[in-house]
Amino acid sequence: MDGLTKRVDQNEKDINVAGTIAIENRKFIGDNKKAIDELKGQVGKTVQNIETTINNKITENNVVINKNIDTKIEANNTVINQNIANAINENNTTIINKVDKSVDVKIAENNKAINNTINNVNVRVDGIKGDLNGLTKRVDQNEKDINVAGTIAIENRKFIGDNKAAIDKNTKLSKH
Repeated sequence: MDGLTKRVDQNEKDINVAGTIAIENRKFIGDNKKAIDELKGQVGKTVQNIETTINNKITENNVVINKNIDTKIEANNTVINQNIANAINENNTTIINKVDKSVDVKIAENNKAINNTINNVNVRVDGIKGDLNGLTKRVDQNEKDINVAGTIAIENRKFIGDNKAAIDKNTKLSKH
């Protein structure tokens, strides 16, 4: 029994130590709960501050990015507009050159037709024999034909001049 008493005494001591530890732990748990509650407010403020900092950085970066984008767009627009202006000028030059060649060809064709008509009239006049009334009628008709051909040539010159003026006007407009 003596051994049992010693063990009971020891157990009582151990229980007292465990009780003391439990009471201390309760105090520590209370202190920790209080510290956790205090940290909750600080963590929330810290998260909010971090979010604000991140949002401010994003806004600053967006301003820089948007400025860079605007600068790139302006540079690209300048290049595109210059390329368009160059293409228009090249096309106008090509058109003018083609029209000039076409006009020269038409003038040469008209002059040839007029000369042929004149030569044909001359040949016919020289070749016509017979009564004066018939010859006079044919000469009158030839003169009408010559006048028509001359009128056509004059009209063609006017159309050519009008076309050249219109082309010059388009070229000047495209340069502005």
